[in-house]
Amino acid sequence: MSLDQNATGTVIIPSDPAVKRAIRDTLKDISNLKTMAAAQQDTIKEAIKAAAEKYEIPKKYMEKMANTFHAGTFERQQQENDDFSILYESIVEVNN
Repeated sequence: MSLDQNATGTVIIPSDPAVKRAIRDTLKDISNLKTMAAAQQDTIKEAIKAAAEKYEIPKKYMEKMANTFHAGTFERQQQENDDFSILYESIVEVNN
């Protein structure tokens, strides 16, 4: 593979047209994947909104449940919430 350095010498630039074409093709593929991911994200947002309205659950909680369910992190989040509550109450001296 033939390479050229830029003026500062910090970036090596391929000079082979086939390599440049392959890089451009890879960038197009990545761009297409990002477009699909953005479309999926829109679909997810719409599903969360629809479920929140249908089941009368605040959207922020529906979204949090979806994220927690997907990540499988309920127990860890529950422990972090408990730890935070204890810490906050001990620092701020919340009276119940």
